[in-house]
Amino acid sequence: MTVFDTSTGSGSLAEVLAAPGSRAPVLDLSAEEVMTSGVVVLPVTAALEQAARAMDTHHVHGVLVISCEGKPCGWVTAESISPHVGDDHLLDWAVDAIGEQFVAVRPSASVREVVDQLRQPGVSRVAVQQRPDVMPHGVITHLDITAAMGRRGS
Repeated sequence: MTVFDTSTGSGSLAEVLAAPGSRAPVLDLSAEEVMTSGVVVLPVTAALEQAARAMDTHHVHGVLVISCEGKPCGWVTAESISPHVGDDHLLDWAVDAIGEQFVAVRPSASVREVVDQLRQPGVSRVAVQQRPDVMPHGVITHLDITAAMGRRGS
């Protein structure tokens, strides 16, 4: 068994996997093979409390906010909400708490491509969608990649 220890400051899981010479077999899997199916979606008109409730109900750390036309605006995440808890000026709308841009890959994209996206600043989740004009049908985070590594015995 190979153990990746990033506690020494050697980087995130994405950086370890993408490092030259990495032979983690999980990198050759497709996005569809490692994604978590389904995406929790809220309209741009949703209240911030609704976003928090959706995260709690579905046990996720982020929800996708979509425009009235059905286009992804970005992700409201637990990390983007929590700084506002207790503020006198608590944000009213989920759209005001978007903390992460929407990034997507096709289902056939390799995990290597997903890791490249996850290495970008401010990206902690990547949506999986067949075409830009359809809703994503899954999402990939570092946890999904880690789980796939565990299943493959990497």
